[in-house]
Amino acid sequence: MNFDTTQELVEHLELAVHIEGGYFRETYRAKEVIDTPRGPRNSMTSIYYCLPSEDFSVWHKVIDAEETFHFHYGDSALIYQIQDRKVTTEILGPSPLGKQTIIMPKNTWFAIRPSGIKSPVPYTLMSCSVVPGFEYEDLEIAAPTLLDELDSSEHKLASSLLKKHLTET
Repeated sequence: MNFDTTQELVEHLELAVHIEGGYFRETYRAKEVIDTPRGPRNSMTSIYYCLPSEDFSVWHKVIDAEETFHFHYGDSALIYQIQDRKVTTEILGPSPLGKQTIIMPKNTWFAIRPSGIKSPVPYTLMSCSVVPGFEYEDLEIAAPTLLDELDSSEHKLASSLLKKHLTET
């Protein structure tokens, strides 16, 4: 893979703007449909997800579905999640600092931003598989007050990301 700019990669993979930030394209939707508490869902879906280094994924959660992120190429990504009223951070990226795969439990608030190292390129390319399969009605974008009562050293950064998104949309 030799795409020096986000735009080259977006065009090559035929990605579209994602509501959460960045770009995506669905790459798989299982034919099997299963019953869930929220109605029938495909058993699994998968997307390519590209996040430019200057962008971030808004605070959101997928209700009743687990997400698995796989790092492919580019800048490492910081994945913030809220656990026990604290913001924690994991790095999705190459070893030794990052993990190649991170699993997000269902119904967990999280946000993603590239590390900013921009090496070797100014974007993060990952894929995300969702089980049971993703439907937009299962997506919840955070309210501005989500982070107001959290206790975390990451709180100021996470809060500024959320407020920045809300003022830009």
